Amino acid sequence: MNNLKHLPEGSVVADLSIVRGLDYYTGTVYETVFVEAPGYGSICSGGRYDDLAGGYINKHLPGVGISIGFSRLFDRLRQKGKFDTARISPADVLVVLPSEERRGETNETAQALRARGINVEAYHAPQKIGKQISYAEKKGIPYVWFPPFDDDGKTFAQTYEYSPPPCEFTVSFPEEPAPEKRCDAGGKRCYDFLSFTQVFDLAATVNFRVICNPADKTTIDYYTPKVMEGTLEAMSKRATVKVEHYETSARESEDYRQAGLVGESEIAGEPTIYLAQLWVGKNSIFSIEGELIGETHKKADELFRDILRSVKFKSEAKQEEEDKKQ
Repeated sequence: MNNLKHLPEGSVVADLSIVRGLDYYTGTVYETVFVEAPGYGSICSGGRYDDLAGGYINKHLPGVGISIGFSRLFDRLRQKGKFDTARISPADVLVVLPSEERRGETNETAQALRARGINVEAYHAPQKIGKQISYAEKKGIPYVWFPPFDDDGKTFAQTYEYSPPPCEFTVSFPEEPAPEKRCDAGGKRCYDFLSFTQVFDLAATVNFRVICNPADKTTIDYYTPKVMEGTLEAMSKRATVKVEHYETSARESEDYRQAGLVGESEIAGEPTIYLAQLWVGKNSIFSIEGELIGETHKKADELFRDILRSVKFKSEAKQEEEDKKQ
């Protein structure tokens, strides 16, 4: 029971009147019900059954198991109007589990987010961060929450600049974003997809996603300023948030073209600023999308601003550094 103390009071109670399968279970049994509708029946049940596998292997194995009544559970959610069939995943955020020792912290974070009306899933095992991010991608969970890393567990540099060849553009983050390799359906064309998330005092969140691909002259010529603005509008419609009241702009120089879109939206009831930029050079195309979610927060606002300011054409960024040294 001590391991469940992070749950709301009354979520788990010891009930000695529960009886299940006397010829099957050998210890503790469990039943789960809706608090507001106990007469609806059990939606998740099970218990301890030692040596259940003894008939199949020559070993004595303890065992504990449960079964979840998905049909009952989904029917109840449908009745309450809480089951949105249009969504890929019911969760808005996946909370990362850095290590087994920090499971309590992960559960507390998930509980605090749920208290704010956000649908949250806490990752089940202390696996590599990249694997947890991939899990969120596959399930369609749009955001991943990273708890702060202590000195012993920190694997990221303090400042990370993303500008791999042949990308002609650069962007900087306070720490290394989460990388992921993505490929087309045939697996012939692959590219790096970077995602970065930082949360401030459970009040504000900064998200960014970055892609930079090599491109041939035909592709470069296709992306006129007008086409770039139309592409950004299409990106905003495919974004994880519904972008409203947006504005677009575009500019062109001798070495590159750049277009931007900024709009307003909401995520789980929180005010959100959505921004997207598309940069087209002579050999590459760079895109960045970002959200500033939640209440006004000085550090979150500054980080969002600084990351956007760091996006530059490489030669211009190099010239700025040289000017600072003089």
